[in-house]
Amino acid sequence: MIRNNTTSLTSSVISRHILRTIEDDHGLKVKNILSFVKENLKVDVSYKKVWYARRKTIELVFGSWEQNFAELPQYLDAMSQSNPGTVVEWSHHSDSSDRVKTFKYVFWAFGPAIETFHMCRPVICVDGTHLRGEYKGKLLVAVTQDANNKVLPLAYAIVDEETIFSWSWFMEQLRHNVALDRHLICVIFDRHNGIIYTMTHFDYWVEPLAYHRFYLRHVRSNLMTHFKGLHLRKLCWVMGRARQLRKWRTFRRELRSMFPDAWNYLSAISPEKWCLTHDDGHRWGILTTNISESYNNVLRGARHLPIRACIDMTFHRTVALFQNRREDASHCRNPFPSKIWRRFRNAEKKIGAQRVIEFDGPSGVYKVITGRRVDGKGGNTQTVRFFDKACSCGKWQHYRLPCSHALAVCRNRGDNPGLLVDPQFTTTRWAVQYSGKFNPLPHQDTWLHPGWELQGDRSKFVARRAGRVRASRIRNEMDERDPDEPRRCRNCHQTGHNRRNCPNYRS
Repeated sequence: MIRNNTTSLTSSVISRHILRTIEDDHGLKVKNILSFVKENLKVDVSYKKVWYARRKTIELVFGSWEQNFAELPQYLDAMSQSNPGTVVEWSHHSDSSDRVKTFKYVFWAFGPAIETFHMCRPVICVDGTHLRGEYKGKLLVAVTQDANNKVLPLAYAIVDEETIFSWSWFMEQLRHNVALDRHLICVIFDRHNGIIYTMTHFDYWVEPLAYHRFYLRHVRSNLMTHFKGLHLRKLCWVMGRARQLRKWRTFRRELRSMFPDAWNYLSAISPEKWCLTHDDGHRWGILTTNISESYNNVLRGARHLPIRACIDMTFHRTVALFQNRREDASHCRNPFPSKIWRRFRNAEKKIGAQRVIEFDGPSGVYKVITGRRVDGKGGNTQTVRFFDKACSCGKWQHYRLPCSHALAVCRNRGDNPGLLVDPQFTTTRWAVQYSGKFNPLPHQDTWLHPGWELQGDRSKFVARRAGRVRASRIRNEMDERDPDEPRRCRNCHQTGHNRRNCPNYRS
């Protein structure tokens, strides 16, 4: 039988063919290389051979880990010189000398991203992820959300492990170099002991200068490691995301009666740390780790690269992010960015069936009765305090976006509904957020020597193992789908159909 492969096409030969492609796209996936070999060389090769070819190409393009450590001080110095406002901080091992330093931690944040944060909502999500290369370490990331509710990376750090000391060092750099003198910042994280220690022992992170909250998904995941049950899982979630105190108390009563041991576990966690009803609006409605984990997924292609190449990839991807969103903001013709405009229009569609009763016009107190739906639901009563920008449904004060009840009152008063939206979510603010400019680095021959040399910690280098390294994390309870949750289309995220027969996609 004639087979469409050949032993002469080794991984070294493939690496020479994909050299230019890897230079342009550092995170090129193995499956894309397989398609490239099939299309251009007309040969079928194994996944393993292509994986080895990509690893050899990365070494040819970016050099070894030892070489990357040696070039890192000059590279980061050139980056900070070319882009004013960019911050780079080092922490070296105690055995370092004035001339030769042993790498321990490095922190970097780009100047335009720091400026943008001070025009964004005061919420920071922090998380850590593994490095997949030959150096055993962790990549720590701090992100926020822009005016269009999209992820904006703020700061990065490469450390050896997620410990109390490393997280304390990272959070210290984040406060002094990124957050600066901005107060009332809400930090959301996954209950790591290192972050908890920092937020409770350092003056610049304690309340009321800053507030720390937990990801609801992590609270639920930790609960499910001790107790089992799909109904318990659902009760924990709806209790954490409830916006009305009466609903929260109903869910609490049910959970406490059905699962007393689980309630004893949850009651040990302060409700303001994980329940939206007790948050007082500090977390702006952000409950989960999605924005930090989604950016970790974006950086997945960078985590197997040597350290200088990894940092270089964060730089170029941030530059591309600013460029794309600057263009999106310039082409936006609505008063609010696309995601905010969609939510605003959806709320406006509901006000036709609502009835407004004025209780105290000068004080702005109104009663809103929602319309009845076909399934018999609806007909609820909500209280709107117009001048306080508060509604008993909880959406207005938590998300800073007017709910349908507030818009119904606005229509009754004859006011401009656009004024009810927080200035954080305007198109003008969105455009200003991405007005910062980046500059390319000069040629490597012009980089100045910092006067000291850097070497990697030899104890953190890992021996190469046979076969490919796992690039995706091990799935756990948080990845399981709730059986009661309706399935949604992957294109438009609506229920009732899938991506193959999506009417919105075809249109």
